Amino acid sequence: MSLAATAHIAEINVFDYFTDIQRHSKLVKANPEACFPWNYEANIKSLDPEKAAS
Repeated sequence: MSLAATAHIAEINVFDYFTDIQRHSKLVKANPEACFPWNYEANIKSLDPEKAAS
């Protein structure tokens, strides 16, 4: 299954998901399992103050 399909099944906005993993490419490279669609939001929010405010 693709990341896009997995994000859709996890009810994640696919565009936002791909934007965030591009924006945080260093996190993805260092810890890819933290960036799977079903758990990335909590990990990204801890690193991105703009995401934490929303």
